This record gives sequence, structure tokens and C-alpha cells, in this order.
Amino acid sequence: VVSGAMADEVAAAAERVADRLREERAPGLEVIGPAPCPLERLRGRARHHVLLKADRPGVLGRTLWELAREEEALVGTGNRLEIDRDPLDLL
Repeated sequence: VVSGAMADEVAAAAERVADRLREERAPGLEVIGPAPCPLERLRGRARHHVLLKADRPGVLGRTLWELAREEEALVGTGNRLEIDRDPLDLL
């Protein structure tokens, strides 16, 4: 989930995250989104999410680790990237 104060900046940041994940082209990794979260605004912050599906846990782990390392470059300083490896729901 990418969140921030400005909806247009959040949407652009989420698109950069999805593009970066698609560049990875890890076998068995599927990138879905980005899309607005079901609760598009929460606590005054706009929210978009990107969903990843992987055939093997190792592929997902390596990809998320790399994504976390590049957080600031991808989402900017005013936005936040939240990674939930095994979400129970998408709210």
C-alpha cells in the first residue's frame, strides 16, 4: 500500500512501484494493480495498493526485500510504502 496526502502523487508513486516490480520479471511472480484501496482515504491519507502473487515464497521474499530497499526512491519522501506479506484482507 502506498499512502500520502496528495491523491495524484500517491497514484503516481504506486504506478512506479508496480513498474519496478514488473521490471524484475522474476519467474512465477504476478503483479496486479495498482488500484485505489477499497478504503481510498484513511486518516486523511490517500491509498493505492499493488498485489503480488508468487508461486514460491522465496521469490516473493527476495522481491519484497529489494522493494523495501528502494522505498524512498520509488515513493518519495512525503509518501509511505507499507508491505504486508500475507494480508488477511485488502481493506
